[in-house]
Amino acid sequence: MLTDVLFGLIFSVLLVAFGLYRLYQYYNFYHHVYSGSAWPETAGTVVDGHTGYTPGARGGKNYYALIDYHYLVQGHKYMGKLKKNTVWGQGEAKRLVEKYSPESTIQVHYNPAQPEEHVSVLDKSRTYLVVSLVVFLFGFLGVIAAFVAQR
Repeated sequence: MLTDVLFGLIFSVLLVAFGLYRLYQYYNFYHHVYSGSAWPETAGTVVDGHTGYTPGARGGKNYYALIDYHYLVQGHKYMGKLKKNTVWGQGEAKRLVEKYSPESTIQVHYNPAQPEEHVSVLDKSRTYLVVSLVVFLFGFLGVIAAFVAQR
C-alpha cells in the first residue's frame, strides 16, 4: 500500500514539474510573440505549405501544417517558416494549408532593429497552454490524492 502511494506521489510530482516546465516555455515563447505584436506589421506571401505528422503515442499520429512564406522590409526579402501543430488531426492540418495556399497573404510582425526576427499571426495558439495546464493540474491532483490516501 505504501509503495503504491509513494509511486503515485513520485509520478504526480513529475507531472507537476513537467507541467511547470511547459508553462515556463509557454510564457517565454508567448512573451516574445505578444511583445512582437507591437512591432511594425507587413504582409507576407505564402510560398508553400504541406501537412505532415510525427509518430504519437500508441501508434497514433500528431499532424501539423508547415507553411513557408516570405516578407519584404525596406526592399530586403526575409523567409519565414511556421509549423502549426493541430489538435483535430489531419483534416485541420489540410484546412490550414488550404487557407494559406501559395500566393495568399499572412500578417507578419518584424523587429525593426533586426527584420529577420519576426512572428506571424499563426504563432498565436493557446493549445500549448491548455495542454500544459491540464498536465500540471493532473499532477497537482495526484499529489493531493497521494497525501489523502496516506492518511
